Amino acid sequence: MKQAFYLTLLVTAVLNVWLFPTTDPVIHEDQAAMLPPAFTVEIMGEVVFPGTYHFYEPVTLDTVITLAGGLTDEADWNGLHFGELISGKRQVTVHRKQTQESNPVLLVNVNTASFQELLLVPGINEQIAVSLLVYRESHGPFQHVDDLIKVKYIGPVTLEKIRPYVTLN
Repeated sequence: MKQAFYLTLLVTAVLNVWLFPTTDPVIHEDQAAMLPPAFTVEIMGEVVFPGTYHFYEPVTLDTVITLAGGLTDEADWNGLHFGELISGKRQVTVHRKQTQESNPVLLVNVNTASFQELLLVPGINEQIAVSLLVYRESHGPFQHVDDLIKVKYIGPVTLEKIRPYVTLN
């Protein structure tokens, strides 16, 4: 009895599929029509791989520079706005750094410098200068340039920025 029931159920299912097939209409779409219009960005100058790059969606200048291999060592990146969104045809030129006449670097002795002299050092502002003077008065003269890291408001980045301009003697 069970076998007859299962056989009837199987025959009904097969006939249902055969007599009443469900067919979805096949829609053929042109793939080219689905893509947004492409635009080009030509990047030249001080990048590793200058050239023309094609995009289908807006990109930042940082992305374009990254795809071009990044900036060279001679690139002047000060005038570039890396977050700028580019959504149409564009030409970008990365200029070379301006070479300046070699000016002698002014070295400031942090063990004897006054407040005004410390302000001449690129990277030292009023707050850092005061902290440096207070530290020097309470701890004595610095033994190594690396000891400046102990001064409040001088971290590793600031220390590397001021290192070429300071001396201890």
